[in-house]
This record gives sequence, structure tokens and C-alpha cells, in this order.
Amino acid sequence: MPSEREPFTRPFTTEDGEKDLPERTGEGMSEEVAKVDNTKRSAGTKRGMAAATLRGTHCGRYLAFCFSDEVQDNMSRIQTDRGDGHRPTVIVSVDTVLDFARQGVSLPKAASTLGVSRETLKRAMCRKGIDDRYYGILSEVGSKGSVRRRVPNPNENALEGEGD
Repeated sequence: MPSEREPFTRPFTTEDGEKDLPERTGEGMSEEVAKVDNTKRSAGTKRGMAAATLRGTHCGRYLAFCFSDEVQDNMSRIQTDRGDGHRPTVIVSVDTVLDFARQGVSLPKAASTLGVSRETLKRAMCRKGIDDRYYGILSEVGSKGSVRRRVPNPNENALEGEGD
């Protein structure tokens, strides 16, 4: 059975007698070349993205959801329907989102109605600082939009058999 051999290395000196570092060949060599190639490619990509950013071009994902008062700040990240297969950014006012709560619409249902995921809407609300307001309004409002108030039952604190 043949034993595993070390990869072939060149001698430490060249034909001229100068010292030379050994180079690996075989499997290890292709891995090293790939690492160097990836590093060069990554550096070129980063340079290109930096140049595009300086020109005002957005590099990265577009926003799925944006509040209407944040549009000006996020113009380069807003996707319009250009027929390239990407969904356009959903732009909604804060009042519209809070209206869902006033109508008793749960967050997942509101997100579904708007066409975004629950997490996307929740993250945007947290970033804007209206998540507590939404849940506060929703806790006061019933599922049909009426204000929920607890109606006390006069017999709820009575012990069994006492009120009979």
C-alpha cells in the first residue's frame, strides 16, 4: 500500500545558487491560489462599491418597507417598479399603520395587508419608536374596533356556595 507523501517542494536554492523559498504544488497549491484570487476579487469589489457610493449609486438591498416621512432620507434605497422582478418598496404613513391598530388589526394581519413580513413591519415600527403605541392602542381596542373594558361580575369574588 503506498504511503501518503509530502507534496513535492523545489530545492531551497536556484540553479544560480540563490536562496529560494519552497513552493508547494498539488492540492495545497490550488487552495493557496484560490485564497489569493478571492482576496484580490474581494478588494476589487470593495473598491468598485466605494466608487459607486461616491457617485450616489446604492449598493446592497433595497428597502422592503419605508414610512412616508423617511422617503427623502432613503431615496437611494427605495425600489420603484422598474420591471426588473424586484418588488417595489412599500411606503406608508405612520397614521396608516396606527389606523390598523385602531381598527383592532393584529400586527401579522396588518403586515400581510401591506404586503410585507411581520418582522419587517415590526422592525420599522421599533426603529420609528411607535411599536409601544401600536400595541397600546391594540390592547384597548377589541377585534372589531370597539373599546374593550372589563365588565366586573358581581359573583366573581364570592366563594362557592356563598352566593346561593
